[in-house]
Amino acid sequence: MTEAKPPEFEKWVETYTKDMLNWATYRINSKENAEDLVQDTFFSAYKAMHNFKNDSNPKTWLFTILNNKITDYYRSRASKKEFREELPESRAEQATDSLFTDNGSWKDAASFKSWHQNDGHLLDNKRFLEVFDHCIEGLPAKWRELMVQRFIFNKKAEAIRKELELTQSNYWQLIHRSKLLLKLCIDKSWKG
Repeated sequence: MTEAKPPEFEKWVETYTKDMLNWATYRINSKENAEDLVQDTFFSAYKAMHNFKNDSNPKTWLFTILNNKITDYYRSRASKKEFREELPESRAEQATDSLFTDNGSWKDAASFKSWHQNDGHLLDNKRFLEVFDHCIEGLPAKWRELMVQRFIFNKKAEAIRKELELTQSNYWQLIHRSKLLLKLCIDKSWKG
């Protein structure tokens, strides 16, 4: 096993810091916290350099560590109640059920707002990201974890189902309901 040498590690810091910082800032929408996570990532990587085998790209290895740090960041915030008061699951289900008629048709699809903006992509809009974060944080805990794992970290459905102990049908139902609830919240909160 070949260990990374400190000069090689210094090269990694020079080469990958900017990309890692951009990624972390995009994922958590806070430059200060992103800087802390990138620093923690490099510290953890340095301590675990003996585990790095040169059969993979250092960037891939560092980003894996960073993504784990981001997941821990969200979990820590949730456990410390830094999230706004979440909607109880029963009320969340009622809210999404209220969008449909008894036969399963949309009640008023025309009332959904368009979030389009002419001057760029919404994910580049700081205010939209604040609204989106607010809405994600209001989801019931399991729903929020599901959405973060699936759409932020691009985990496969099977891995998420095992981690959250969900059946296949329950997984897809929660994905659908979470998206609907996010849409309702963003429609209500986003003014464009």
